[in-house]
Amino acid sequence: MPLANRKYDIVLYGASGFTGKQTVEYCRQFAPSGLRWAIAGRNRSKLDTVNSAGVDVLVADGADDDALNRLAAQTRVVATTAGPFSLYGTKLVDACVHNRTHYCDITGETPWIRRLIDRHHTQAAADGTRIVPCCGYDSIPSDYGAWLISRHIRDVLHSDCVNVSAYFRMDGGGGINGGTLAAAFNLAETDQIEMTRDPFLLDPDPASHTAGELLRNADPPEPTTTPIFRLG
Repeated sequence: MPLANRKYDIVLYGASGFTGKQTVEYCRQFAPSGLRWAIAGRNRSKLDTVNSAGVDVLVADGADDDALNRLAAQTRVVATTAGPFSLYGTKLVDACVHNRTHYCDITGETPWIRRLIDRHHTQAAADGTRIVPCCGYDSIPSDYGAWLISRHIRDVLHSDCVNVSAYFRMDGGGGINGGTLAAAFNLAETDQIEMTRDPFLLDPDPASHTAGELLRNADPPEPTTTPIFRLG
């Protein structure tokens, strides 16, 4: 079905989880008038408890191909917070690509994203389907923050930005949610941690880079002086 004819503009999958609940509440407060949205997940009773906006509820287990295809076919966009994504997200992305449904998530599991690129990039690009991972903590303070800093240095300080280092603290009382911890444990248990240190892991042609490029783009060592700009 063409995107314009679908029942929903966006479906929030994993809505009853830690981040999903916050996403539902945000949409309840700030969704533009006329936005057609629904929440989804695998447990109807849990979804009902977070459905403060009274929107439609869709039930689809992350391992149920038929249910996920039915879900993806009804909406223009799926936004999911249900991780670890390498364990529970692959079939949902498969369904989105199959139905030409746009997709975004909050993962930071770059080895899994690498597999998605290899699995779906050619088809998604040909169909115009947007598959956009890392739309959360793993990109907003890092990528967006680095862009804001570099823009400030260029436009206000009238200088070139050579390097941006970001530092994050977890002493503000928020802690780490269970999904993030589970994703980290899964990366460690499956020996994928080393892959995350590759600065060109998500490059379409990661083998094309020289040893010098890898060294220049590797994560920096711990600083010996206080950086000028600090995020977090």
